Amino acid sequence: MIGNYYTLRLVAQNLDKVLPGDAITDIISQEKDELAVLFRQTRGALVVSCGKETNSCFLHPSFSRARRNTVSIFPECRNARVHRVTIHASDRTLTFSLDQGYNLIAQLYGNRANIFLVQGEFVVSAFKRSSVLTGTRYSPPATTSPCDLTALDTISRSPDVPSALLRSLIPAFGPLLTQEAIVRAGVEDSPGPQADPVPARLRHAVVGIFEDLDNPRPHLYRDPAGVPVLLSPIPLVSQPSLHGEAVDDIHTAIRTRIFGKRSAGAFRLKQESLRTVLSRHLERLERTQRAIRADMDGHSRAADYEHTGAFLMANLPAFPPGASEARVTINGEERVVALDRRLTPARNAQRYFEKAKRARLARVEAADRLQEIAGRTGRLSQLLQLLATIVYPEELQEFLKERGMDLKKFGVSEKGEPREVPLFRVFVVDGGFEVWAGKSSENNDLLTLRHARPNDLWFHARGASGSHVVLRVSSAKGTPGKRAKEQAAAIAAYYSKMRNARLVPVAVTERKYVRKPKGAPAGTVALDRERVLMVAPALPQPSED
Repeated sequence: MIGNYYTLRLVAQNLDKVLPGDAITDIISQEKDELAVLFRQTRGALVVSCGKETNSCFLHPSFSRARRNTVSIFPECRNARVHRVTIHASDRTLTFSLDQGYNLIAQLYGNRANIFLVQGEFVVSAFKRSSVLTGTRYSPPATTSPCDLTALDTISRSPDVPSALLRSLIPAFGPLLTQEAIVRAGVEDSPGPQADPVPARLRHAVVGIFEDLDNPRPHLYRDPAGVPVLLSPIPLVSQPSLHGEAVDDIHTAIRTRIFGKRSAGAFRLKQESLRTVLSRHLERLERTQRAIRADMDGHSRAADYEHTGAFLMANLPAFPPGASEARVTINGEERVVALDRRLTPARNAQRYFEKAKRARLARVEAADRLQEIAGRTGRLSQLLQLLATIVYPEELQEFLKERGMDLKKFGVSEKGEPREVPLFRVFVVDGGFEVWAGKSSENNDLLTLRHARPNDLWFHARGASGSHVVLRVSSAKGTPGKRAKEQAAAIAAYYSKMRNARLVPVAVTERKYVRKPKGAPAGTVALDRERVLMVAPALPQPSED
């Protein structure tokens, strides 16, 4: 309600006592939709805001001029003295009467707000849409007659909502004072005819509000979190959930309302940003857990591999050399297993024993990895629960201070700002390692040249255009295994022109052996060393983009 007519009337009355006789030194704009008038004697500046949510006019004694990005406007006003400050009889228009017949007029109408420099009947310049308005005839708003209180009688017979009718009768009340009148009168604000006593009660409430406005006592109202959310020129009974406090200076109250809400908005934005970053990390860890558990299901076949090897060794004469499969009995169940026709039956049996050993080792490693991820998941869940309980900015600062080390591990700086997250396709492969894949030629350069670390593994389909792919070796505990590398190579094959091939040759090297030739097109690099993996194009899991 900082832009309500009666609040602005209070501002104009105060300015008419303070500014007359003072001279303007400059008028500048250094914030969007905001103008600041600097004076020779008055400290600070008079700030006029045309922002949709912040239509207002107030003195700002601690206002400071920025060194850069400041534009001077209305040069005709420099050194001009202020004679009077008035407000329109029935609308939100303030007029500053200056020397030489100039009038600086602030029309504070929501998203149509503007500031005009007028001389006589014509617009000399305008804060917004100046090229269109300069030279046109200035049309002041029409003056409406005071409210005829007898018109309130229609409310008892009208099918419309009482508040809508009241706003049409007294538009200067705005939504807040209209609500105040409805609450004071005890009127039910709903469609349909009202009881007969309503007009009398409503008339009495409106008269009481007009009397209060003639003797204003500004009150600032805060929500339970202490954020200033309302400014009223009179005390309100319609806001029982808010804490109201009387204010001596209307300018201080407006500044508190504007900057307090901005600060609260920044606090909420930071809190939500933190929640988003931490939630993404938690989702990623949960996906990794699911991937590892799926791998463990495969690794649990170690006993089957060992039984297969033992059966082959016990029945070597039954399997001729060059056989591609064999029927084996495991726990009374007959199964068909694959054999490498290039190997002898004994060597095939040994191969199954080796697979059983690798499966057992992989299962142990996966269990350790799951335990480590469970710990990180628990810490993340705790951080998110604590973050959800924060109500005040001071609590957020304390949270950042106390939990700084944990937050840093999850990509949040000491100031609570999320670190830059590259806009690449993101995957999780065996062992919980992250793989990033570029989305375009320019994005490939960004990934390889700016975000990949020297020891990260770099992949690209040989002989075909496609994504640069980076396996981030520091994104999980330990060293990426063979399966993780093959999955990363499969991603590079998938995001290449050879996606439909059965097998694709993929170059792999450490990022430090990848360089950008001078003058090379976007996405083009040279490798100082490489080796090649033959893989089938595939994605280990859905990407995040």
